[in-house]
Amino acid sequence: KVSEFTKYIRSMVGSAYLWGGQGETLFGLLRKLAKQNGQSDEKTEQTISYMKSKGIKDISLFDCSGLAVYYLLSVGAISGDMTADGFYRKCKKIAKSEIREGDMAFLLSSGKASHIGYMGEKKTVVHAHYRSCRSDRSIRIHVGDELMGKKSRMKNGCLRDAPEKDEQESVEKTD
Repeated sequence: KVSEFTKYIRSMVGSAYLWGGQGETLFGLLRKLAKQNGQSDEKTEQTISYMKSKGIKDISLFDCSGLAVYYLLSVGAISGDMTADGFYRKCKKIAKSEIREGDMAFLLSSGKASHIGYMGEKKTVVHAHYRSCRSDRSIRIHVGDELMGKKSRMKNGCLRDAPEKDEQESVEKTD
């Protein structure tokens, strides 16, 4: 399953960042917000049509933990939402010498994981980078074992020791 997870993570490179995002699409989110605000379906579809005519694509939206949550929910490995810190608390800590593709890397702040990335092949890290939200490529690959340029604060955990369904707990989004 780790190889399927890493293939999925790499396929998400180029998707956009959205705090709390777990794979919603841009147009799907627009439809939902328009409906909540009482806008007609016809007007919403006109807006989406206009956006498409300007080259805007219906991309998937994720935050850093949402990348993993979306996949792990789809394969039944977890039953609810988890933040970066939620994953950190459930993962087995490993030494940098043991890192392999598919492992999760965490950025710690005051003892809590505030960001999560995923180890790819050849010492790359794939993560949803909130600081690049103005870009259309917020999910990106960094070479080396650093996360957001903060190598010294990176800690590691393993996807291979992800929580079992009955151990998993839902936690509020904090990324």
